[in-house]
Amino acid sequence: MQKDKNTDIECLRCIAVLFTMLQHLPMIFPWEIPQWQTLGKHVGFWSGVDLFFVISGFVITRSLLSIYDNNKSNRQVLRKFWIKRVFRLLPSAWLWILIPVAVTWLLPGSTVLPPLHTIINDAIAAGLNLTDLFLPYCISEGRFGELCSNPFIIGHYWSLSLEEQFYVVLPLVLIIIPRKALVPLLVLAIALQFNWGRQLYTYGWFCRTDALMWGVLIGLTHNHPWSITLAEKLGQMKVLTTCLIALLIFLLAYIPAALGGFGLTLFKAPSSVTVGAIALVAAILVWITSYDKNYFSVFFKLRPLLVALGARSYSLYLIHVPTFLLVQHFATGRINNETLLLNYLILGSISIGIILTLTEINYRFLEIPLRDKGKNIANRPNKNNHITQKDSFSGEVKSV
Repeated sequence: MQKDKNTDIECLRCIAVLFTMLQHLPMIFPWEIPQWQTLGKHVGFWSGVDLFFVISGFVITRSLLSIYDNNKSNRQVLRKFWIKRVFRLLPSAWLWILIPVAVTWLLPGSTVLPPLHTIINDAIAAGLNLTDLFLPYCISEGRFGELCSNPFIIGHYWSLSLEEQFYVVLPLVLIIIPRKALVPLLVLAIALQFNWGRQLYTYGWFCRTDALMWGVLIGLTHNHPWSITLAEKLGQMKVLTTCLIALLIFLLAYIPAALGGFGLTLFKAPSSVTVGAIALVAAILVWITSYDKNYFSVFFKLRPLLVALGARSYSLYLIHVPTFLLVQHFATGRINNETLLLNYLILGSISIGIILTLTEINYRFLEIPLRDKGKNIANRPNKNNHITQKDSFSGEVKSV
């Protein structure tokens, strides 16, 4: 019986969102302690976003191929895919745009939360899925904190904006460009971006399309004999492959600080290959786990927790930044410098509790019902079922 979910990919989603949350921890821990400063010089976790991008590229490509295999027309493919995406993503995204706006309005004069007018600007950009263009424009114009918010209470929506744009473009690309031509084009596009010197907070920094392209490439070649054969060989060496996965996860944390960009606390100019190298490491991770060989079984009883957090990664991503800043708002002025480490533990525990509670509410009462509603609407018979188009991509698909 075919599984509904690739649990190894769900575990990777969990790692991606935990990386992202770790990177944003300084939002609630701006007070300096030696342990944090030392750690921040050696690791950085912003690579979690790139891991998300590769996962999205792979999962969405396989999903599109599956929809195409079960429908006779390109129109049906686009209709079903976009309806599912709208119901799956937009309601939660819009809710967690409105909540920070409301909180900022209710807490005027905060020394932590941004001014209301800047967060309204951020909200408009996020609602239109243009944050990845709005933020670099704001920063390049020297209007950080005036036009856009400082701190970025919904600045993390830049990655969601890039993904939403990707969800619009990818189905059209897969229909227009034959698969045999698309694969080499993707390889060329990825290669051209590998040495792209993307300086911090420029347009290039927010244009991490190589990671998305890696995911598409993995999805398109997933059923190729060489890929399946190599995956089977790795599956026969499960212990070594699990160690390789651990090494790749370590590299995702090490590369951001080693090659530049920024660690947890250290900011420096990134090397021209920093983002490209991270995308490559993330792509290898996603390819290995895409065959669902149960590599994360090494975690035994923790594995169900990783899978559960992975399934809720979208809600976790939306909720964690506003929660971090709100906790800092109420903690400011109450921190004892003599017990900073203890304060870190207390604030961290409070933040995790709030985030997990809000995530579960959002996941159970908004994400799941609307996701199911979107599926039901997308699967309703369409009057144009008789229209047929030439198949430009195909392949047996395993659900992920």
